[in-house]
Amino acid sequence: MKTQGSGTKLGTIADPVQFGSMTAGAWPSRKAMLLFLLVALFVRGAWVVYQAHDKRGPEQLGVLSVDIGDTPSYLDPVEALLRGEGFTPDYRMPGVAAPYYLFRQLMDSGSSRDAYVVLQWLLSSVSVVILAHLAWLVTGRRRVFVLVYLVFLASTFTSLYVPAIGSDSLAVSSLIIHVFLLDRAVRYKGKAHLLGAGFFLTWAIFTKPVLAPLLLLAVALLFFRTGRAKSWTYVLWFLVPFIVIDGAWTYRNYNVNGGFHPLTNQGMFAQSFTDGVRYKAMNFVQGYGGDYIWWNPGAGIRWYGVWDKCGEIDQEGRLAAPPPAYAYAPSYGPDSLLRLSNDVRLLHARTLAPADSVGLNSSVLQRFDRYAEAYRTERPFQYHVLSRLRMTKNIFDQNGTESLFSRSFGSLPLWAKGFKLIQSFLYVFCFLFGTVGAIVLGWRWRSTHGHLVVALSTLAIYTTFIHPLGLRMCEWRYLATAYPFMLLFAVVFVEQVATKTLGRSAKQ
Repeated sequence: MKTQGSGTKLGTIADPVQFGSMTAGAWPSRKAMLLFLLVALFVRGAWVVYQAHDKRGPEQLGVLSVDIGDTPSYLDPVEALLRGEGFTPDYRMPGVAAPYYLFRQLMDSGSSRDAYVVLQWLLSSVSVVILAHLAWLVTGRRRVFVLVYLVFLASTFTSLYVPAIGSDSLAVSSLIIHVFLLDRAVRYKGKAHLLGAGFFLTWAIFTKPVLAPLLLLAVALLFFRTGRAKSWTYVLWFLVPFIVIDGAWTYRNYNVNGGFHPLTNQGMFAQSFTDGVRYKAMNFVQGYGGDYIWWNPGAGIRWYGVWDKCGEIDQEGRLAAPPPAYAYAPSYGPDSLLRLSNDVRLLHARTLAPADSVGLNSSVLQRFDRYAEAYRTERPFQYHVLSRLRMTKNIFDQNGTESLFSRSFGSLPLWAKGFKLIQSFLYVFCFLFGTVGAIVLGWRWRSTHGHLVVALSTLAIYTTFIHPLGLRMCEWRYLATAYPFMLLFAVVFVEQVATKTLGRSAKQ
């Protein structure tokens, strides 16, 4: 039998029964796990305090919380509910609103925001230890546990969302805890583990509905990794939290909105947004795979006059390069898009009479829709295939630290510049080697801790590519959900390659 830390064939992961069980005398001990957790709490807590100090505006409520652009859409429905106006607007699922609502029963809005941040801090710290433990389960190597723990703890790609009032931090932590409990449910057949795994995946789905297909993955794993006689019983126990919670949400939506809406009520975006110029421009640019992130100064959508916050910033759009050749279709050409962009700027200038403004707005909306449909029908290969590949490039074309500090790189002190460069390296390392590792190790799942590796690799690949390839969306923060799983595979894959390489060198 191989000892801990011994070399294994590349792509083969040690038997978790040998090394990974939390039996008496197993490593790490409960005291060691507690120590790892305390360190994680301190490090993540210190980062929360720094982020709150660095990014909070004077008008924000609370002490620790940081508002982001989407914060009102998560919290306003709760405040409306407390005023007796009902849960409105209700286009978001209440994964963020639910804990905030519970806090609001006891505290004011500012304190409730801080309590929400404390909840995210606790779950985020626990998830650091759990992710390292998952890496240990599938490798049986102490150094892999320590490496994953240290890299995830040091990384800010997900932890910068901990003080933010939004869904990203909760989604990350919930998914990690879900996988841990699902693994224990498969191995120990415990109903409590099944309920816990189901609850945390349900919570993750209620923060990010795009994660709903992961229910099928979990059900498949439970069905094929448990005894046939009881597989449906285990699946039912796992699904109980989703059936109950989402059933109540669906029933509420039917009574309020008169339709069957098990997830969102208005699709991916609120109707107030989809009816506007910004969404129409976004939809058109998505069709050919352009960058539609209007708050990004270099985004292609800025050329169309869609800008962020104030008109002065739109000068960046005027100086932007025109759409590439593949953005055109037989039904429209460069002159058509140039007139459209000029009309968008004229509309936003608010110099027109009300009647003229309404007419121009309608014309702009119709032209964006017409051009989008023309591109879909006249350039089908570009629309269905190449646009998704370009969107994948858009979402990865970042340094992983755009939101790390509130100041520009040039104005940062030397330590902050070095820290930012390290974080950029971690971003590239995790997604480059993580993608390779998830594919290679996932492909060889039969020689590994099968169900856990399948769950982790599927999660890593799905959460990384569902937005650019499936939905043609490229907002950088969407990668936060995938980051921990890619990090795990990056460390495991590189460690295995290094072990195999060093083993060969030692024999020569």
